[in-house]
Amino acid sequence: MSEVIFSADNVSKVYKLTIAVNEATFEIEKGKIYGFIGQNGAGKTTLIRMVTGLTNPTKGSMCLFGATKKKDLAKARKKIGCIIESPSFYPNMTAYENLKIQQVMYGISDDNQIKELLETVGLTDTGKKKVRNFSLGMRQRLAIALALVNNPEFLILDEPTNGLDPVGIKEVRLLLKKVNEEKGITILVSSHILSEIYQLATDYIIIHKGSIIQQLTHEELDKRTHGNIRIKVDDTERAVALLRERLQIENIDITDDIIEISSAVEVEKVARLFMDERVLVTGLTSSSDDLESYYLKLIGGDR
Repeated sequence: MSEVIFSADNVSKVYKLTIAVNEATFEIEKGKIYGFIGQNGAGKTTLIRMVTGLTNPTKGSMCLFGATKKKDLAKARKKIGCIIESPSFYPNMTAYENLKIQQVMYGISDDNQIKELLETVGLTDTGKKKVRNFSLGMRQRLAIALALVNNPEFLILDEPTNGLDPVGIKEVRLLLKKVNEEKGITILVSSHILSEIYQLATDYIIIHKGSIIQQLTHEELDKRTHGNIRIKVDDTERAVALLRERLQIENIDITDDIIEISSAVEVEKVARLFMDERVLVTGLTSSSDDLESYYLKLIGGDR
């Protein structure tokens, strides 16, 4: 069984008459990459701020690396590295100098660590170039390096690809995978770009209107995003009977003599069945849901 490094139990945050987070309950397991998904205003940033100690819950409890009391949570948060909203830099300094200052804040003095971090995030060739002259992608990679200065066990990133072009987005994705695989760092990352989250995450936490409505693994998502198969045959009635009897498929609709299957069944199995039973297939198309489609159906946004 995987080690749980963070858990929230019925955590809520209320601002005057606004419920930003409503009784959120979820767990984070060691070594995984969690995609934190939700609309603007769903409560993602508020929840992240509570995890990192930037704001306190109105009610509920949290456990971080075994710590539950306020004083112990403060110590446990030293194991967290984070980027929340817009990362701050010293624009008139180099990447090296920015990392050096971050080290001083943590009481660290190790030039080799800075060199390793610059190599990890692909900024070794920036030399004396000032951060003010960095591209947005370079700034985001430097922000991740700053978040890694304290050798965290848990990395939390709020919209790290915001505003990046496709090349920059891919660079950040590959960097986070590298950090996770090589250093074993657990990552929680929020993003609106669901196609990228799908390529990055091992698990997903979905928040809607302040409530955690689902937590699932990548494998569970793939099982739930069933395919849709549309088939045209020479004998519709016999084909439907075969699908129900041989493949136990019940989710079948017929429109204008076209059979539509909503099931996790493989297209190859359907094609092989009809070939073996000499049912002539005159048309066959297939499609499947992706993370975006699944998410929209879950929150009712596809309507």
